[in-house]
Amino acid sequence: MTKPTSGIVIHHFDYSDTAVIARIFTLDFGYASFFVRKSKKSKTMAYLQPGTLLDMVVHMKADRDIHSVREMKAAHPFVSVYSNIRKSAQILFLSEILYRSLEIDYKNIDLFDFIWNAFQWLDQVEDYPDFHLIFLLKLSSYYGFYPQHGELDNMPYFDLENGIFTKSRPIHPMHLERELTTDFRALLGTKFDEHNPILTNAKRQILLESLVDYFKLHVSGIKEVNSRLVLETVFND
Repeated sequence: MTKPTSGIVIHHFDYSDTAVIARIFTLDFGYASFFVRKSKKSKTMAYLQPGTLLDMVVHMKADRDIHSVREMKAAHPFVSVYSNIRKSAQILFLSEILYRSLEIDYKNIDLFDFIWNAFQWLDQVEDYPDFHLIFLLKLSSYYGFYPQHGELDNMPYFDLENGIFTKSRPIHPMHLERELTTDFRALLGTKFDEHNPILTNAKRQILLESLVDYFKLHVSGIKEVNSRLVLETVFND
């Protein structure tokens, strides 16, 4: 079946000297692997950078693990993402999280729309240093482990392992202390275009580490996130 669709590039790796396998989250077919030929005369490899938003024509092969791309072009050519080192580090990091957490054939139109709109929004605004933190929190809601935050009075700790706020300090180490829990709570429910807490680089780094740990605890496919170190370096310079 050959059909036009929209796609978000998540990852790619070399298949041969002349082709790559691209992991792309598509609107119509979900998360899938595609065989893409390299071409010196086209922008193929530029289109396969993590986070790129595509208009595509794909050929989906029944009972096959790898499909093919007939046509592709940028649906929203990024203006600032790849020229702004902070934004490009954020997109690279979030793409790696998606690569390690999405499962082949997984389809979720609401999640697709969220990622598409979020990446497009980041490209259109000034630096937004907490974008990746808010993105991860919103992503956790699609994966089913958004922090439970009903009645928060006298709940000064956040238990990463169980995804809940607690009155007393959890006995295990996977939790946030009082001050960080306050900042973490303030991020919950924050929209990208709203004022969000002003975090120091030190707090942002600790919250990033904690959110990565949170995902590791709740998503079996996430073991290590290599691009986190790139992100931390960029924001600490």
